[in-house]
Amino acid sequence: MAKYDKSAVFPMVCAHEQVPSFVPDDAISDRFAVDLSLIYYVEAPGGRVFVNADVLEKLGLEKYELLLEALKNLQARLGKVERVGRGPAFLLRANGQDEACLMVLDQFWESIQNDVEGELLVAIPAQACILFTGSKSTRGIIALRAAIRSMAGSGDQKLSKRIYVRRNARWQEFGDDTIVV
Repeated sequence: MAKYDKSAVFPMVCAHEQVPSFVPDDAISDRFAVDLSLIYYVEAPGGRVFVNADVLEKLGLEKYELLLEALKNLQARLGKVERVGRGPAFLLRANGQDEACLMVLDQFWESIQNDVEGELLVAIPAQACILFTGSKSTRGIIALRAAIRSMAGSGDQKLSKRIYVRRNARWQEFGDDTIVV
């Protein structure tokens, strides 16, 4: 039985309505927002192996340990996260593949919360694109909506047309007109 290295387990953000075609149906997932889930994979020799019950056993992990291990590995791989822009909306840039996963790093958002006016708002229209602003910034909200519209294509990298608000350490939909079309 082949074993996998648990230090090579990482999360990936997926939209519920459009799970990428390369993700197997039996991949383990955890919902963290209204239309978003995390799936898990192992960076193995020969490519990514998505974590299902069999792979989880080969990792020697319990289901509750999977998220913790994946987040620990993600933080180690991310390196420096840059804030791009002059405000009131900002783009976050990391390593070019894990930007959407920033959404599940609670401590990261706790450090940013005080940098915006009002509640923290985030848009993640694609895997490598995450933007934020404050709920009291009309210009910032307009910028988030424009970014969502500009990335409203199709394909495996597309994520969400929603704007999320961070409340009580959780992501929720922001307002009645949260879905940008």
